[in-house]
Amino acid sequence: MAFGRLESSGEIRIDGRLKGDVRASRVVLGPDGFVEGNVIAQEAVLEGRIKGRVFAFNVMVEGTAVIHGHVFHHELTVAAGARLDGRTPWRPVNYFDNLSRDFEGDIDEHVHAR
Repeated sequence: MAFGRLESSGEIRIDGRLKGDVRASRVVLGPDGFVEGNVIAQEAVLEGRIKGRVFAFNVMVEGTAVIHGHVFHHELTVAAGARLDGRTPWRPVNYFDNLSRDFEGDIDEHVHAR
């Protein structure tokens, strides 16, 4: 298990285990991925397990996902088979304004945790 914080102005894909926060423009949590911490992104695609909170404008929870915590979103898609143990409060667009400003720029890097 990796410990710490992952940050990127681009995309982060997690296929391993992380104890810490993840912050990126786009976060993809693979089916074998596990995050114990917060996920903060403009877009989050969740296939694995999370124990923490998700803050993302657009959230896609796939059928293999298991989430223990709140999912703060503007748009939410949940596939059949997904498990959510927590609340999924909707938030207006301006709730995510700070996220948008944080990810502006021309850096396009990809970070992978395994």
